[in-house]
Amino acid sequence: MVADTCGRCHAAECRNLELSLHGTTAGHLSDGLYENGVLRDRTTRYAIFAVKDDDGNVPEHAYKSLPPLPLPSITRTEVIGNHFSDLPRKSCMQCHLYSRGVGLRGRLGQDGWYRGDGCASCHVLYAHDGLSRSEDPSIDHLEPGHPIRHELTSKIPTATCTTCHALDANIGMSYTGTAQLPPGVPGG
Repeated sequence: MVADTCGRCHAAECRNLELSLHGTTAGHLSDGLYENGVLRDRTTRYAIFAVKDDDGNVPEHAYKSLPPLPLPSITRTEVIGNHFSDLPRKSCMQCHLYSRGVGLRGRLGQDGWYRGDGCASCHVLYAHDGLSRSEDPSIDHLEPGHPIRHELTSKIPTATCTTCHALDANIGMSYTGTAQLPPGVPGG
């Protein structure tokens, strides 16, 4: 996905991303697996997807390859650490960097559900109406589905996530420390 979107102009950066801690989440996985008693130390052993640096130039302190995070053990469900390895596959990293965005009228025909593909999923901002506010003459400023400006940001507002991930049954807002209440509970 990243290669098909940002990678058309930024191939080297996207290849580096695919092998980076940001793209593989290897560091986060190692810490979580260690803290939940799945691994004996914090040594990086897994990535969210299998990755391989096959260009022959493996930087110092980098890994030539990492296997994907294994599925949780279904034979020892009483061990809480076994459940940790199931969480990352349900998180943002499994979907957004590697999935198509919503560049049409929003979900179910509603405005406000626009997002880009690949890196743009989080790092490119969209207005609720999906209209560009840029001065780029090549963009139809009356056609929805365009970002506010053709630029990346490292200051991702919570609204980028809450536009779509509020009141649904996925991982949604867990990174903010909040969760959706179960149906039938006051406020749920």
